[in-house]
Amino acid sequence: MLTTIGGLAIFAGIALGIEERITKVVSPFGQLTAATEKATADAQAISQLKERVENQSATVDLVATQAEKAKDMSQAATTQVTKAQQEIDTLNKVISEAGVTLKSLKEEEEFRGLIIAAQNDDRASYDRLAKISVDKESRFSAAAIDAYRTITGAHNSSIYQSGFKGYWKQGIDPSKFSFIEL
Repeated sequence: MLTTIGGLAIFAGIALGIEERITKVVSPFGQLTAATEKATADAQAISQLKERVENQSATVDLVATQAEKAKDMSQAATTQVTKAQQEIDTLNKVISEAGVTLKSLKEEEEFRGLIIAAQNDDRASYDRLAKISVDKESRFSAAAIDAYRTITGAHNSSIYQSGFKGYWKQGIDPSKFSFIEL
C-alpha cells in the first residue's frame, strides 16, 4: 500500500507540474478531468472579461463622445451668457438714459404747467415763476424770465394801454394824494 500511495504521490506531483496540459487521466480512483474543467472555466472567465472590456470600451467611447459634446455645449453656453450679459449691460444703459430723459420731461412738464397756471391768474404760480427767473442755477431760468415778462406784460397792458383816464372829478389831481388818501 505504501507503494501505491508513493506512486500516487509521484503521479500527483507530475500531474501538478503539467496540470494545464492534462485533459484526462485514468487512475485506480477514477478519471481526472480537473485540468479540462479548469481550462474551460478559465476560457469562460476570459470570454466574460473580454466581453466586459468590449462593453466598457463602448461605454468609454460613449462617455468620451458625451464629454466632448458637453464641452462644446459649455463653450456655446459661455458664449451665449457673455453675449446676453453684453445685451443686458446695453439695456441697463438705455434704461438709465431713458430714466434721465423721463425725469427731464417731467421737470419740463411741471414747468410748462407752472407757466400755464401763472397765465391763468394763479398768484402762487406767478410768484414761483418769478423765483425761478432769478435762480441762475435753474435750467429754466431763461424761459422763466421770458414767461414772467410775457405774463406781466399781458396783465399790465390792459391797464396802461386801455386808454383809461380815471374817474376823477374835475379839478382833482390824484397824483397829489398820498397812497392812504387814494
